[in-house]
Amino acid sequence: MLISHSTNTSHHCKSTHFYTRALHNVRPALSDCMVTTLATLLVQSRLDYANSLLYGKSVLQCAQNSLSQVVLSGRHLEHLSASTQLSNLHWLPVRKRIDFKLALTSYKILSTHQPAMIRRS
Repeated sequence: MLISHSTNTSHHCKSTHFYTRALHNVRPALSDCMVTTLATLLVQSRLDYANSLLYGKSVLQCAQNSLSQVVLSGRHLEHLSASTQLSNLHWLPVRKRIDFKLALTSYKILSTHQPAMIRRS
């Protein structure tokens, strides 16, 4: 059974927001380092999963922005813009993460001489 693109996007976003809310609930009990690590493991990895298929969807950037607010809430930096928050966390915005992932994948394919079915001649 095939899942439609909109259903897949909806499920992906719900999952991302679920983990962001869960992290928000336990945030007071965790150190800044632990929160950043959990955010990267639980939520950023979900944003990276198939993000090139969801390229151009603003909902992914909104999810990342809300995650950065949760992570930085203990540091009293909520007044900063979303791009400044991402910069403070050393996170790339979603669009740039996608570009980086595609460039890295292309480099790896071309430099490691992968099979022709993966590498374009």
